[in-house]
Amino acid sequence: MDQPEHEITHLLAEIRAGSDTAREELWNLVYQRLREIASSQVRREKNPDLLTTTGLVHEAYLKIGESSTSHMENRNHFFSIAANAMRQVLVDAARKRLSQKREIGDLKPSLHEPDPQQVLQVHALLDALAQQHPRLAHIVEWRFFGGFDQKTIAQCLGVSVKTVERDWQRAKAYLQWSFEAPSPIPMAGEKAGE
Repeated sequence: MDQPEHEITHLLAEIRAGSDTAREELWNLVYQRLREIASSQVRREKNPDLLTTTGLVHEAYLKIGESSTSHMENRNHFFSIAANAMRQVLVDAARKRLSQKREIGDLKPSLHEPDPQQVLQVHALLDALAQQHPRLAHIVEWRFFGGFDQKTIAQCLGVSVKTVERDWQRAKAYLQWSFEAPSPIPMAGEKAGE
């Protein structure tokens, strides 16, 4: 994260105290970082007709909502919520794409865009992972949708970087196995149905 934590945390405290100017200052301060995160997401989408970098940032802003910032504690909390908002926008875009393809009768993805059904399946698997292992789900969301590095994630979670590395490997394996299996495979050390 490029912005100093104290600046964003200070602005969030001012917002909680009722400052409208702090809200505008916050968005001006984080806008470029949100564009960088959104740009990497849009490149993955490879379909600029449905989603642009600016469009993703603005849609995420709307999902975050002005009132939500009054409950955010610090920079990491803010970017965590922003990552979740971007995830939701991308899922909405996949649903829209799937709906459009159903209307015209073409459910095959082109070579230039991901299969919207796969996007929605990954979204569902991440939700299922969050039910049993919230920390693993946070790591995936923050890394993939938020652009957090492992050190930042470790700071957010209050764990070591090694723990984040192990959890990242565990989450990737779970998602890969679950994606390939007809039903989610239990995590190591769990029994089916737990």
